[in-house]
Amino acid sequence: MKRENKSGKALNLGTLGLNSFMVLLNLGQWFLVEVINWTELYSFGEQATGPYFYKSAALFAMVHLYWGLLFLAMLFLSIITVLFKKKILIRVALVLNLLFVAAYLYHGTIGG
Repeated sequence: MKRENKSGKALNLGTLGLNSFMVLLNLGQWFLVEVINWTELYSFGEQATGPYFYKSAALFAMVHLYWGLLFLAMLFLSIITVLFKKKILIRVALVLNLLFVAAYLYHGTIGG
């Protein structure tokens, strides 16, 4: 019984931790570029060798805002599933989170 309890807690923490990290990463990038206007760390413009959204600071900020809001919605979904203590829903939330992370990583390679 205790082992199931520990694995359930690890599943909860993993799901919430992954979501929280992705929310902070994306909304943090948006905040740095759009709100604070701290763009010295990035090479925006035509000379940018990164993904397509490095073409301008506004596009970079918008892309990270959209991803941050998507992961924020997933965080709320994950919190609800943890509160209801339904293991199958928590697993579904974790799989969705992993799919979104894979899509996020793939999105970062477009136009590079």
